[in-house]
Amino acid sequence: MQTILKLIFTIIPVFGLVPLSHCEAQITISGPSCVVASTEYQYIISANWPAGSKIQVCVRGGAIAGTGKTCMDTEPVSYIRVIWTDSAAGAIEITAPDRSASFRVGICSALQP
Repeated sequence: MQTILKLIFTIIPVFGLVPLSHCEAQITISGPSCVVASTEYQYIISANWPAGSKIQVCVRGGAIAGTGKTCMDTEPVSYIRVIWTDSAAGAIEITAPDRSASFRVGICSALQP
């Protein structure tokens, strides 16, 4: 599958079928995937956003730190801080008009001395 995608992205610019400036990269979310409830964590969001983009960021199983909300509509941001609740699992979901991404977490026990 990766070989096919590499071939497609090599052929398209060569034959001018789609200008490279219109190719959108995927959204990447990175950060801790095993988290302790009631603790704040930071997640990095990266993508090539066109000018004037709007996104929706939602958190399942927690809340966006500083807001207490589970969703927010915003201009693209480079990170989000989340406080996870006491559920078994959670996720960060980012939705843009042309693409979306999800990052799942598991709630883990705190380390004991």
